[in-house]
Amino acid sequence: MKLIDVLSYDKVLFLEMVKKCNETYRSGHDLSSYLQIISAHRRTRNIIQLIENPDFVKTIYETLRLWNMNQQGAVLESYQRINESILNCQEYLVELYGIELNKISSTELVNLKDVMFLLFRDLKIMKSKRRIVGVSKTMHFLLPDLIMPAVAYSEAFRPPIPN
Repeated sequence: MKLIDVLSYDKVLFLEMVKKCNETYRSGHDLSSYLQIISAHRRTRNIIQLIENPDFVKTIYETLRLWNMNQQGAVLESYQRINESILNCQEYLVELYGIELNKISSTELVNLKDVMFLLFRDLKIMKSKRRIVGVSKTMHFLLPDLIMPAVAYSEAFRPPIPN
């Protein structure tokens, strides 16, 4: 079953989840910074052009900072290190860019997992040992149609799985 099937199973539940998210999640500078990243993807549609643009990578860095990836035990790498790391992962990003999560089958996802693993492994985003949230958020910023951002899990957002 595809993710889109689960989300479209119950329209009322889906809309309630969207409402709850809009009421309790990002706003202000952290939202506008994130929207700049997504807008750049929609305008450009070229990952090489994006990652070679220092302003785009600075926006990623700033959004990570605004999303608390540099506090409470989480320590971001320097902007320079993150920029170099992203550029060094260009091959993986090119292979994955343009793939949309809602349009791939579970079989195709299995085939992509090795490249996604290598990207996760090779992105140097966090100085701290806790990498999963910071790196997965960065992967979302680089591949927004394929990777969903990591968030704290909440039962309130868990839809029922259809039989």
